Amino acid sequence: MTVTRFHPIIIYNSQIHNSTLTRTSRYQENTNIDGKSSESEFNMTSNDGNEVIYKFYVPDDIDVATAHILFKQACAECSDIGFYVKANAYPYTESRRDIPSYVHKTIVKLDQTNKTIITFFVQPSSWNYVVLKFVNQVGKSSTTMTNHQKESYQNILNKRLILNENISERLRNLSYSLSIHFQKSSDGTHSSVTAGHKEASASTRHPTRFRDIDFYTLVRQSYREFFTFDYDLEQDEDGSVPKLLNIIVSRPVGFAFDVGDVNDIGGTLTFALSIKQSDTSPVKVKSILGSIRQDMIRKEQTIIVCMHLNSPGIPTWPNKCRYDQWLMPASSIIKNTNSENSTGIVHVPFPESGRWYVTISLFCHSSGSPKLRNIGSIKKLLSQYIHMLRDMQSPCPCAESKSRIENCIADPFCLSIVNDTDTLKIMECMMDKRCTSNYDQEMVLSFHMQYKLATQQHFEMDNCNTSVFFSISSSSCVAGGCGRFGRCYHYMSGGFVFSTCICANGYRGWDCSEDSQVPPSALIWLQLLLLTLSNLLFIPSIYIAVRRSYYTEAIIYFFSMVFSILYHACDSGGDEHSFCLVKNGTLQFCDFYCGILAIWVTLIAMAHVRPQLVSLLHMVGAILLAFGTQLNKQSLWIFLVPTISGICIISVSWGIACLKTRMLFPELLYLTICIPIGAVLVIVGLVCYALLQTKQNYYIIHSIWHIVMAISIICLLPPHKYFIIKC
Repeated sequence: MTVTRFHPIIIYNSQIHNSTLTRTSRYQENTNIDGKSSESEFNMTSNDGNEVIYKFYVPDDIDVATAHILFKQACAECSDIGFYVKANAYPYTESRRDIPSYVHKTIVKLDQTNKTIITFFVQPSSWNYVVLKFVNQVGKSSTTMTNHQKESYQNILNKRLILNENISERLRNLSYSLSIHFQKSSDGTHSSVTAGHKEASASTRHPTRFRDIDFYTLVRQSYREFFTFDYDLEQDEDGSVPKLLNIIVSRPVGFAFDVGDVNDIGGTLTFALSIKQSDTSPVKVKSILGSIRQDMIRKEQTIIVCMHLNSPGIPTWPNKCRYDQWLMPASSIIKNTNSENSTGIVHVPFPESGRWYVTISLFCHSSGSPKLRNIGSIKKLLSQYIHMLRDMQSPCPCAESKSRIENCIADPFCLSIVNDTDTLKIMECMMDKRCTSNYDQEMVLSFHMQYKLATQQHFEMDNCNTSVFFSISSSSCVAGGCGRFGRCYHYMSGGFVFSTCICANGYRGWDCSEDSQVPPSALIWLQLLLLTLSNLLFIPSIYIAVRRSYYTEAIIYFFSMVFSILYHACDSGGDEHSFCLVKNGTLQFCDFYCGILAIWVTLIAMAHVRPQLVSLLHMVGAILLAFGTQLNKQSLWIFLVPTISGICIISVSWGIACLKTRMLFPELLYLTICIPIGAVLVIVGLVCYALLQTKQNYYIIHSIWHIVMAISIICLLPPHKYFIIKC
């Protein structure tokens, strides 16, 4: 991994800085010859030289800046120069990500003028970065040609190389001077739009105009819990907090508020907006034919919400937000046509610290006006530029289905039935520079013109307003909880406290609402019954142990069965069907501990040691197994260690008995039938538990584990008659 370091030049307000841009070029030949024909590929690449990086600090009362660039002399042969701006970070000029890597971009044509003035928005109270560099318009072009064409192209290339060598030094080193001038807001300081002002003077109760948006001052209310706060409007003269905000068409309103660095970023930032339902009643209207019908005298109202960090967005019809030169999807769209769409909620998990902006704008039109016009002209343009679809590439959203889209556009009937929304999506793909390398500026201009005509609405400019409820708050998880199927927990890592949801019953997602992997109720009952009822096979094992006078072993088998039933009844039924006698962790420990202890006492019974040693081995095993179970109850070693130790004790005990009696010990029937069957069952159980068990098949494999362990006890627990030595 390489780390790119850059040292920006600090420039102050109205300070003039002189510098030089350098550009070099090279031409590269790549030859690719196959077995059938000789073909060569030439790549003309340009190596941009230096890029000059500036940074400047913007005070709190500045929102617009102007850059004055003066080139020492005009340069018709030079490439264009890119001017990029971004706040708080280096503006990467060639980003492959979907999010914009710079806020403002201007291409300067050197063959037209030697003096340029660029006006752009800046972020107050932060460092802003500017990059000047040559734009690589030559790019990379490749062509496939025969040997004859190769020779002709080589001659042209040699002449071009000679011409480049004769270019004067002024074409490679372009001198310029740069100065940046700050402009204050024309209607007040920018600080008046931010939150946190406790005084409620007459001036601050009125909105502040900032970037053609009416910003209302907010007051923060913090609470004792982590990352829990909200913002409200300032109090009225009577001390009450306004609950409603009135907005009118063509007059966007906004809010600006700050999110802290440490205490505010571990939860979920939420903005909610709801349109107040009007009390308009139906009115009887007489139609032309003389019949009486009921109509609702109302206008369709649409509110577009833009929520972004560090930069306010301009709501743009029909569903976009404009951030300087970038057009991005709206954060939320609220309509008054029905109650389902009259409320919009925006959740931002783990919000970044800084100044957040929320802007909302109202759009009104009559209920009968068409949503889109002139859509047929856009479809004609799609047919005209159908070849643009062939070169679409990732991350373009149309890249995966470009063949299907191309076939539909080529078919007049299919194109005629494409709805308006899909038509606009295809058009946006063709206009996106990320989608194709064959970017056609003329095509983009044509699409822009038709897009404006298609989306133009007959907006009601007068007598259109509405009242809205809004809420800006931060809380743990999602609104302080995780719905019905999850719990909200707080964690601390690296000095940061954050909240997250722990979901149950197969639910997933940030708020435990994603149910694609939730098992049906019948499957939950099947899992519960299999895991609990499979333990009932221990009843024959308990009976056999009592008949053969193994009373201690019978008690352990009984409690192993009981705790296993209780544990799986608590763990497997979910919240709806589970039954927990005590805490789940306690039942889990008892289940594992009694199961391992049952294996241990069975092996000691098989060893047939002296009664004095049986009690000692039982107690030592009980203590060590309790320690191991508490250490890691789900480890494979917690089963292997007592099993291997018990086999060693059996081997020593039986070996000593054989040496003393000079006879086979124990009886042949037990050695040839009972032990092989029991050993096979134990091995099958261990393989299922250690290798085959997954989260999906847990209820099946673990039930098999219960069954084979219960049956193996019947085979391995020896009758006392098998240990009687016959002369």
